[in-house]
Amino acid sequence: MSGADGELEGDKAGRHHTRWRVRVWIVGHCLVVMAVIVCFVLGDVPDERPTDFDTYYANAPFIGEMLVFYLSSNVVAAGGATVVCWRWSRNIRKEIRTNGSATADGWLRASLYVLGAGFLSHFISGSLKLLAIAARWNGRNWDVLNDLVCEYAPSEP
Repeated sequence: MSGADGELEGDKAGRHHTRWRVRVWIVGHCLVVMAVIVCFVLGDVPDERPTDFDTYYANAPFIGEMLVFYLSSNVVAAGGATVVCWRWSRNIRKEIRTNGSATADGWLRASLYVLGAGFLSHFISGSLKLLAIAARWNGRNWDVLNDLVCEYAPSEP
């Protein structure tokens, strides 16, 4: 069961799978970044709209697609990070119960909960923006979703 270097075979397979998943995420996000750049270069954005950019340019050629690529990528990443943070914090809690309470582990678990909550809020705000863009594409005006996100989420000036 042990490898030549003293590692368990299951650990090796798990690490190999984790590396593979990380590579897939990196390649996927690199493709999205390239698509966003191409769409932005091909699109036209004559007015600066810091608060309602998403819904104002949702129907603009190439810019709407750029927004969907960007927001979809962020929503998927935020959802994945939320799940990972909460899963790790749960695993740490199990270890604390079996191995005794350690202050550092408690702080780590609390930090993972805070990160998970932050990623969850990012997931929700991105999803609301995507809904507002989809509504624009279908001829509806759900800009209130985007306005709600911009009002409560920090944005660049």
